Amino acid sequence: MINGKLASLEGYILSVSKNKDSSAVISLLTKDGIYTISAYDAFKTTSKFYQATLIFNKVIFEVTENNSTYFLKGVKTLINYTNLYSDILISCSIQMLIEITLKTHYEEDAVCYDFFEACVKGIANKFDPLTLVYIYFCQIAKINGLGPIISNCVNCSRKDHIVSFDFYEGGYLCDECAKELNYPPKDINYLKIIKYGFLVSLKDIYHAKLPTSSLKIVLFDLIKFLEDELGFKLNSYNVFKDVLK
Repeated sequence: MINGKLASLEGYILSVSKNKDSSAVISLLTKDGIYTISAYDAFKTTSKFYQATLIFNKVIFEVTENNSTYFLKGVKTLINYTNLYSDILISCSIQMLIEITLKTHYEEDAVCYDFFEACVKGIANKFDPLTLVYIYFCQIAKINGLGPIISNCVNCSRKDHIVSFDFYEGGYLCDECAKELNYPPKDINYLKIIKYGFLVSLKDIYHAKLPTSSLKIVLFDLIKFLEDELGFKLNSYNVFKDVLK
């Protein structure tokens, strides 16, 4: 709580909507969560708050709080990422990162800020956006308690002869359990991508570009699982799929 005093918030602008007249309501992702901030006349090009309407930029906001409402008093852009929108695949990747963050965050929830920031930097440095989107979605699953068991068979705890995987079942399946439960074997790349996405550390997320054809299948399965379990629809994914064709 800021309690009326001027305070600094550093983070990424996730969304901006118009309120009354030219005023804006801004969602800002910070290490402490997502703040909703009102900015008077921000949509006017002459406004000192205009740069606060540029989605995805990294900024510092000076804000005050009154009756649980935050008001923008100053803004400084730390990194301008608006040039990234000129590439359709990168633009779609950004929209995916933003939408999944907004739709899976609830008040007082933790956020994957460090992974979000690392993915942004990687995309800006031309690392494979599909790999980064997938890694970030794995972190979203984990932070929501939906990370799968990938150290052994989820059904019998066997560590060898792993041949299949299912998000709804909760993890890897050995050959005997997969047959018993009627789950078909998965491609070896599918199984490796699952393990990589859920085990990769923050410092290693640029270590490997994952194979696109297999990764698209895994990402589709993961998104469907998250939508079903967390009760949302990821609208940006339809455009993303079209771009990947």
